Amino acid sequence: MLVQKKQRLWQLIPLLLFFYTNLAALSEKIEIKNLSNGLKVIFIRDPGSSAVCTALYFRNGVRHNPPDPYGSAYLYQYMMFYGNEVVSPYEQVFFVNRTGGLISGKVNYDFSFFYSIVPENEILNILRFENQRLKSLRLRDDDIEEQKRAALERINNSLKQSITQRAVFWLQENVLEGTGYQQQLFGKTDEFSRLLPEQIRKIYPKFFCKDNIFLIICGNFVVSEVERIIDRDFKAINFSNNTNNYSSEPFKLRENFLQKNWVNPNSNIFYSYYAYKVPSFFSRDYLMLSFIKNFLADNRSGRLQKMFAVNNIKAEAEISLSEFFGSNMFLIRISAQKQSDLEIARYILNKELENLQMNLLTFNEVKFIKKILLYDFWKRWQNLEERALLIASCLNYRDNFSYLDSFPDQINGITAYDILRIARKYFTRNNLVILNIYGI
Repeated sequence: MLVQKKQRLWQLIPLLLFFYTNLAALSEKIEIKNLSNGLKVIFIRDPGSSAVCTALYFRNGVRHNPPDPYGSAYLYQYMMFYGNEVVSPYEQVFFVNRTGGLISGKVNYDFSFFYSIVPENEILNILRFENQRLKSLRLRDDDIEEQKRAALERINNSLKQSITQRAVFWLQENVLEGTGYQQQLFGKTDEFSRLLPEQIRKIYPKFFCKDNIFLIICGNFVVSEVERIIDRDFKAINFSNNTNNYSSEPFKLRENFLQKNWVNPNSNIFYSYYAYKVPSFFSRDYLMLSFIKNFLADNRSGRLQKMFAVNNIKAEAEISLSEFFGSNMFLIRISAQKQSDLEIARYILNKELENLQMNLLTFNEVKFIKKILLYDFWKRWQNLEERALLIASCLNYRDNFSYLDSFPDQINGITAYDILRIARKYFTRNNLVILNIYGI
């Protein structure tokens, strides 16, 4: 017990330092420059960092795709790393790897985000790569077909190897039914496989329009030096004049309980999934749901795992919460190697969800989870790519940074009554989808 308390104290040391950090005006560290060609450039300077992150943020996500052909934005994820008419395939990837940096990206329902992190002395070189990637992405027939095959292979392997992945897909389709988040990012595999190069090229101007792209530079750099490169090279890019609709869908709770049972003859593990429909990532209710997620299943404080141990059962509990601009899925997964343990774990889960709706949490419970939320926010802010993504998403969704500036105060303002209200509002039977997977 003493060891556990010491470990918990060590975990909170960065948090104590975090409390003395000025979080009230995070947006004061952000500068925005609008180029004459419509490109918006976001500067976030951090002199304490030894690296710099450059990122391209496209406000056009998968849900903005036309229904036919659905999945084109997902394919751009592969094309963005493949090269362009000046840079050979994967040359930017090889360059970043040689510097000891990191290059990655993702296509989401609400946006597409591609970033590189390199040592601060490589900022000019990485900007040249980003400039070429914007000006002349490779969209030749052979290149598109090759990347489509690579994407399909990855999708099919994931679906074949993991029943848990198929479970999450099924739950998302049912929990978020009727929203832009219902289909998977790639759509249906048979339709994705039929995407034609001319379709991809036809849709690309909507992806490449001037109001759709943010260039973000975050980390340690000389602003005047970077501005000179941007003024010289990025102003000359000719973007399309297409316009996009970035509005979010209104949120509405589910109205019908749904339960499904699967049998997996290839596994001896039993699963139960509880999935609830919840609102926007930027809503205050979402913050309360993040609190509940940490209270129930965080490895530093998880209530469910403690109750499993008290009842002497071998079961695991995990909770995930999607981060979409519109509707989201609050997903609880419990698993066990014995069906009897799973049944007990499910009973415990039901009782804990019921308790959240009937009883107030204690002062100390609320205080500790708020500290965890603050620490996790601080930790996320320290990652250059996460900081760049969060800032761009705030600008995309709200056209301002009020979410960032108010976030610490919103956490500190959480009360036990807030948690009670949220549990009663969202953890209802009609808002629930259950999937049980029985092993052999």
